[in-house]
Amino acid sequence: MDRRRWSLALDQGGSASRALVFDGEGREQACARVAVADRRPHPGWVEQDPDEVVDSLRQVAASALGQLDTAQRARVESCGLSCQRSSMVCWDRETGMALSPILSWQDTRAAQWLAAQALDPEAIRASTGLYPNAHFGLSKIRWCLDHFDAVRRAAADGRLAIGPLAAFLAFRLLEQRPCVVDPANASRTLLFDLASGAWHRGMLERFAIDPQWLPSVVRSDAAFGDLVLPLEGSPLRDERSKDQPSHRLPLRLLSGDQSTAAFAFGQPREDVVYLNVGTGAFAYRLAAQLPAGSRLLRSVIHWSDAPQYVAEGTVNGAGAALAWLAQQQGVDDVTAALEAEWPDPGDTVFLNGIGGLGSPHWQAQFPSRFIGAATAAQQRVAVAESIAFLVQRNLSLLREIGPPCTHVLVSGGLSHSDRFCQTVSDISGLPLHRPAQCEASARGSAFLLAGRPADWAALPEQRFEPRTNPALHARHRRWRDEMAVALGGLG
Repeated sequence: MDRRRWSLALDQGGSASRALVFDGEGREQACARVAVADRRPHPGWVEQDPDEVVDSLRQVAASALGQLDTAQRARVESCGLSCQRSSMVCWDRETGMALSPILSWQDTRAAQWLAAQALDPEAIRASTGLYPNAHFGLSKIRWCLDHFDAVRRAAADGRLAIGPLAAFLAFRLLEQRPCVVDPANASRTLLFDLASGAWHRGMLERFAIDPQWLPSVVRSDAAFGDLVLPLEGSPLRDERSKDQPSHRLPLRLLSGDQSTAAFAFGQPREDVVYLNVGTGAFAYRLAAQLPAGSRLLRSVIHWSDAPQYVAEGTVNGAGAALAWLAQQQGVDDVTAALEAEWPDPGDTVFLNGIGGLGSPHWQAQFPSRFIGAATAAQQRVAVAESIAFLVQRNLSLLREIGPPCTHVLVSGGLSHSDRFCQTVSDISGLPLHRPAQCEASARGSAFLLAGRPADWAALPEQRFEPRTNPALHARHRRWRDEMAVALGGLG
């Protein structure tokens, strides 16, 4: 491959849409970001506006390309799209009109319904790689079918499309309007069979989901269609116009945000655990198979000629927990407050069930609370430490898989905090490496679009070595004890 080729990486996350242009060596050449809102009308409900998300991606893509001169823009030859996994949406496959809000990956409104289905967790994990949990797509899809009249009418008329957000975005953004999805996103529905690489017929039949409603599953690097963007100074609009100056890019990668993040620093290594800490925290390492009884996920990160898997641990309440605390305390930015002041929290710990507990507990509903009296500043530290403690719980399980782990490679918004990084290193006993800040999901897309070059540009790293920290370890022990009591009380 001609290494002079550049790519446009679109990254649609829970709080923002981003577009970045990378050259063939992995150097960032342009970047644009637009915030996207969510709605939380009821406890456990997290929604986003589909049209707002589509428009935000068009806006950032046009803005990033507009930062390039004519010669640079001509070198951008392909694009990739990574987006939040486990978020679901319904749309009309004839008009493209959204028939539901985006039900975020954080949404657990159908948790009680899913619990009543009495699914066999081990059987489900063996076929789908997931544990039955309301964060994944099945319960959201069934909820939409049961509660939205527009969805039911479209189903009766043969016009319904329903599935991962990635499929909807590809349909709306690409000129050809394909109704397709990649395996990384399909596999977050509880409806995808890893062995066959297709929708799981038994699960579809059990839950009365017509396979015709779902997008076709294609490889991660398929020829998806063309993204047509107005050039700088042209009006940005949905409708296509033959007279509108535009830039045409083939979409050659569709994937999940955490899936592409695994490739941000080049080909993933077997002796490294990767940790991406954003709204949620996701820790993973290469693993073709998981031990029997493992409470981790077996996740697809790329599927080209063959699938590539990782063992994955998930923490739902990372940045989401800090956002929750900011609302509770009436402050704008808890992360900035933590950087300004990180006091000793004493013996205060926080039982962090924001968004429900991910691996290894898989409790969609878990009451969050502080144990011990604390000032507002101490509460902020307790929440940050709770994220580190949940991460450590998953790191300990990941270290049992594969060769010895040499270090943790961290990225994501919360990794900007030196104190948080040092806390993770201290509590895990592992060195933690933080590359110079980058948008990991977008950079990973660029690596894949560049053909996985062996000389992908390395980024400078800051390293955090584990230190002796008896007070932190004492709080960790107290937190473990309190969590055990709380989990036992849930039956």
